[in-house]
Amino acid sequence: MGRTYYWRAKAVDGANESPFSTPIAFNLFTPVSFDKPTLISPINNDKTSSQRPNFSFSQAPRQGSPISVSYAVEISTDSAFSAKVAVWQFDEMGGQQTFASAADLPGGVQLFWHVRGFESPVIGPWSDTAVFRTPAPVLPTPTPGPTPTPGGSCSSQTQPFNIVKCRRDQFVGHMSSDQVLAFERAVAGDLNKSSIGGGPYGVLRKTSGASCGGYACDIICAGDGGSQRQWDILGDSDGAQTPAWNGPNTAPNIRVDKCDVP
Repeated sequence: MGRTYYWRAKAVDGANESPFSTPIAFNLFTPVSFDKPTLISPINNDKTSSQRPNFSFSQAPRQGSPISVSYAVEISTDSAFSAKVAVWQFDEMGGQQTFASAADLPGGVQLFWHVRGFESPVIGPWSDTAVFRTPAPVLPTPTPGPTPTPGGSCSSQTQPFNIVKCRRDQFVGHMSSDQVLAFERAVAGDLNKSSIGGGPYGVLRKTSGASCGGYACDIICAGDGGSQRQWDILGDSDGAQTPAWNGPNTAPNIRVDKCDVP
């Protein structure tokens, strides 16, 4: 099979014989066929070191003398290969076959893969299926943005509510805790610049519970101790954060803390 053979003939009649004919060569053709490759790695549900692992398998056994062998690789999220995530094809290299993923595979999932050899029009059988896992994708660390600051002064306003509303209008949508603290300090500063009676105004420290950078998230204060007064300047502070000027509230109906004047 797959070799060159030679043949010749001569005539005989029992008493006489002729010389042999000149030898003639012929080849016995062996059709090309492939058996299934053996997968080497990744296998056994091992976790790969990255989302672009290397795949290794043995060369497909074959009959005949193929000239140009290629391989097809399929990767899927299920063992039936009905949900493929990658299909690759590449030419055979000598000995053990190793190739790197051409793209990132899904991270943090279990995947199945198999491979087969072919030389058109002859296609070999799929290898046994192997399973492996990919590591979870590494999420980039967000770069902290600058601390938000309000816009221009609202101290030209002569009414406390108008100052609060002017400052609130400088922040679009729901304010973050950093923005709330910047808003409160700006309101207190404008109240003092406008010489609104009852000051000086400040922001109220909060040493326990939910806070905005260590301060109450909706209070403007004036004074300390038993004479402290407080105003609520944000209605629905966890929702729309609408401007307000409710107060003054005094002891014993308030939690007294340090009032920091900006």
